[in-house]
Amino acid sequence: MRYALCSVHAMNKFIPIIFVIIMLFLPATSGAKREHLIAGRTMGTTYHIKVVTGASERVDGLKEKIDRRLEAINHIFSTYIDDSEISRFNAFNRAGVRFAVADDFIQVMKVGRRIYRLSEGAWDGTVNPLVDLWGFGPNQRQPQKPPASQINALMKNIGFDRIRIEEPNFLVKN
Repeated sequence: MRYALCSVHAMNKFIPIIFVIIMLFLPATSGAKREHLIAGRTMGTTYHIKVVTGASERVDGLKEKIDRRLEAINHIFSTYIDDSEISRFNAFNRAGVRFAVADDFIQVMKVGRRIYRLSEGAWDGTVNPLVDLWGFGPNQRQPQKPPASQINALMKNIGFDRIRIEEPNFLVKN
């Protein structure tokens, strides 16, 4: 059994959303304003954040907190890190057995399940084996149509509905 979830690297365009959320939790200020610029590298790209505070407020340590959080997210969701949580889940081949995951992983899976259902399966986070088979994966080769027998063999393990989410933090491959 081989379900392979797609990488967080494919969702780099959503990184700015993380920073909007961070901004919502910073204290509101009034009066004179000060801009703090924070930039860094993560997940094969860069980020740039502008934090607006009161003139006397400081953002000491914020860049380090952001970098630690992004590193933690990357260690959960990167398919390029062999021992990341998603890589270990993708390699886990035991049907019906609970696989413990972090809170962040469960939250992403719940959103994925909702998108899968709302799109009636048009979005499916388990298609990575097919992406690789067709030649569009990270080990790029000339894309070409594979034999129907190979496609059919992989289709037995494709489908976000084949992953059960169990509270508090478990995934089960069916």
